[in-house]
Amino acid sequence: MIGSDWPICLNGSSYDEAVGLVRTTLASARSPSVESAVFGRNAARFYGLEAGEHD
Repeated sequence: MIGSDWPICLNGSSYDEAVGLVRTTLASARSPSVESAVFGRNAARFYGLEAGEHD
């Protein structure tokens, strides 16, 4: 879940750099479903949001 360490991630980089690092790391997985989970679906499930409610 991206951002779950907010604002601690800012101790070592900017938010854009942190997101870029996660995107680069996920690129090796070559899985749109993994990227979708990390950038939103996991948070939606954790917080009990309906699909599309977090868009």
